[in-house]
Amino acid sequence: MEAAKKAEREYKAKHPEAQRLRVKADVAAYKPRSKEVRDVPVKAVSMFLSDPATIHLSNASLAQKLGTHVAAKLPANILTERFSPKQKERVAELLRLRRVSLDLDVHYSPSKVKLALKANDSAEEAHQKVVVEITFTDDVVTVGDRAYPIQRGSGVRRIHVGKSKLNVDVLKALVEHSR
Repeated sequence: MEAAKKAEREYKAKHPEAQRLRVKADVAAYKPRSKEVRDVPVKAVSMFLSDPATIHLSNASLAQKLGTHVAAKLPANILTERFSPKQKERVAELLRLRRVSLDLDVHYSPSKVKLALKANDSAEEAHQKVVVEITFTDDVVTVGDRAYPIQRGSGVRRIHVGKSKLNVDVLKALVEHSR
């Protein structure tokens, strides 16, 4: 702190126009992170890729899970910190090996990668194709090997699927339209 104050005085002596400027110098002391803790962001991405269920965990749960591997209590915000250049290289290599394409300038933290993988997972689920046989009779709609009795109410033919009512004529029109 004394060196910073001395440098300020010397600068202002040489540059009188800087007399009105204020200088704030802070000193911070911290314990450097261990190598194991510095590897946590890469291990998190590796875990997302090897165990897709982990993308649905909260950052706090993930930090707790990852903390057991480094024998330290990790804060949840470790997953929102930007990748260092070296971590970014290692994550890019992991993604390349798994044939996952992500822009690490946009997805710059483990949490951002997790959200992108979660979105990809949801998109894959949304594109599932189902092939099933549907048969319509006057009294029953059969989907696969399950029969649904047709009920009539207010002049509309319906089947009950769980707690929902499905209009049989609309279903039939959808099936015929998709042929």
